[in-house]
Amino acid sequence: MDERKIAEIAERIRARRLSLGLTFRDLEERTGIDKSSLQRYETTHTQVIPLSRIDRIADGLGVSPAYIMGWNTDDETARIAQKLLGRPDLKALLDVSHDVSPEDLQVIIKMMEGLKKK
Repeated sequence: MDERKIAEIAERIRARRLSLGLTFRDLEERTGIDKSSLQRYETTHTQVIPLSRIDRIADGLGVSPAYIMGWNTDDETARIAQKLLGRPDLKALLDVSHDVSPEDLQVIIKMMEGLKKK
């Protein structure tokens, strides 16, 4: 991968991390990737970022791997995450939903739609 492409990936990672208000330590906790590696990726002190790490970084930043790679710069996930920035209550709802079955999520969605109608 050429230096320009690595720099673009690094900038997307950095910009997204900062827009979420995350430190390297926060991202380390979300991804399981050590802080020093994350810093190297953002500062382009490495020319190789393993694909498995791109996937984990994207997940930790709430975007798709395609967004990190620059294949999809108009990422729906990034727009949703931006909305969550100002709404800690929505973020908390999303965080707890990870452990809920798809069937139970459908029940919750219907309940919330009913609340919206009030």
